[in-house]
Amino acid sequence: MATFTKPKFSVAELTPEKLFELLGDHQSIEVDQYSLGVDKDIFDDLDIWMTDPYGCDLGWVPYTVESAGRVLDRISNADPNGTERDAT
Repeated sequence: MATFTKPKFSVAELTPEKLFELLGDHQSIEVDQYSLGVDKDIFDDLDIWMTDPYGCDLGWVPYTVESAGRVLDRISNADPNGTERDAT
């Protein structure tokens, strides 16, 4: 049986535009141990979904370049314990 491995990237090597493109090409990738993908919602609109390194779903945002930027910000502001860093 064939094994599927998600392409893996670091948040430091991605721009919102590149993440948007990669999700369109692969539908599911890994960024710094976060799983990201694109799927249709109940209205047939495309959304980006995000799962943390522990397998917890974090949410869905519209499949746009702007949303891809917010996803990258969220990943880059998470500490190794899976909590958000204080932005102050």
